Amino acid sequence: MADSLAALEERRSQIIFEIAQLGDFRPGSVHAQFRRCGKPNCACAHDPNARHGPLMRLSRKIDGKTVQDTLSDPAQVRKAQREVDGFRRFQALSAELLQVNERICQLRPVQAQDRDEPASGVKKSVAGDPRRRQRRGRATPQRNQPGPAQERWLGPRSFGAGHPRSLTAGRCPAAARAARAARAQRPAAAL
Repeated sequence: MADSLAALEERRSQIIFEIAQLGDFRPGSVHAQFRRCGKPNCACAHDPNARHGPLMRLSRKIDGKTVQDTLSDPAQVRKAQREVDGFRRFQALSAELLQVNERICQLRPVQAQDRDEPASGVKKSVAGDPRRRQRRGRATPQRNQPGPAQERWLGPRSFGAGHPRSLTAGRCPAAARAARAARAQRPAAAL
């Protein structure tokens, strides 16, 4: 492709115009299917070449699963085939558009504003940036502050309200006061 930049831009405009002119299209394929009916006395049960059909189908993938629609009318078959052919034309035009755009990007000279601004894909050194460290890993909890280990539910084990592993430890001063008051009212033998 030894084309000039202007010729490539013109070809790109033509491809975009051709894509805009495409009619209805959809992915898939139209094919004929021959089947056995399952009746034991039918000829299709004994002879593999004596199948019922052709039954025209439109097959396509939806969410990774093959879906088939039966096309019972010859007009439906022609319409579906025209739409599938349109999709194949769309795929070919899209691939050509990508190739032309890539060649344009290679030939286009660097603009003055591109030279002044730093590239967005270039990584900057952020070793001393504390925000960067917090986003990458866990932030270190401050001392004497309740951390995730003290706030999470510990399962069926039941600790007292004043125990360091309890759910209320260090979180709620009112709950801590209530726990201390409850401990003070218990008899000494129960402790």
